[in-house]
Amino acid sequence: MCPGVDPRWTPSSGAQAGLAQRRARQLLEQLDPRLAIAGARAPHPRPGGGYAWIVRDGASAREDAQVDASRRALLALVDEAVAATGADPRRVYLLGFSQGAMMALAVGLTEPS
Repeated sequence: MCPGVDPRWTPSSGAQAGLAQRRARQLLEQLDPRLAIAGARAPHPRPGGGYAWIVRDGASAREDAQVDASRRALLALVDEAVAATGADPRRVYLLGFSQGAMMALAVGLTEPS
C-alpha cells in the first residue's frame, strides 16, 4: 500500500483492474506522502466484467441518469474523503482516464467549488 492512500478508497485489485491500475499505483508511490489520495471505482458493473461510470446502451435518457447518479456518488465520495482525512476541501483535485476523466469534468463544471 502506498503512503497516504486509504485502502477504503482504492480501486479493487481484481483481474479487471489491469495495467492502468498498476501504473497508477507506481505513480502514487512517487507522490508526496503528505497527500491524501482516494481512488474511486466506477459504480456500474459492465457486461463481461469490470466497472463503468456509464453503461452505454444507446438509450440517452438512461445514460444521462447514470451520469447524474455517478456524478452525485463521486461528490459524496469527495465529501467523505475530506471528512475522513481532514483535507482542505478547497484543495481537492479530480482526475481520471476515459469515463473517469469525463466524470471529473462533469463534477468540475457543475460543482466548481
